[in-house]
Amino acid sequence: MKLIEDANFTLTQQQAPDEATACFALAEMINELIKSTGIVISPYDIVIFAFSPANSGTDDNPTGFHGKFEFRVTPPESRVSAYSSGTITASPVGNEPVETHGRASLLSRMDRYITSV
Repeated sequence: MKLIEDANFTLTQQQAPDEATACFALAEMINELIKSTGIVISPYDIVIFAFSPANSGTDDNPTGFHGKFEFRVTPPESRVSAYSSGTITASPVGNEPVETHGRASLLSRMDRYITSV
């Protein structure tokens, strides 16, 4: 369970348009993370108790607004749950990948702004 609690979870806006769809994406990620344990998580073992969806980019805000979520996962036949959280990466204008850190990201955003003016 510590593997889940220590992990960083990031979903795309396409993977997490709503809580139910996010559970399926999280189950895939968690199963990959814990495959060496022999435990298999289904989307129905995950409860999202806080969900703020991402908002796609617009002309005024090309990168959009990232969302976030908090969840609990309880493996089958277990009374112990793991709690974790993650980010939902917004789809930018034109659906290009977004770099969220560093000089390249700043230059990319500046370039989009300059070409849109």
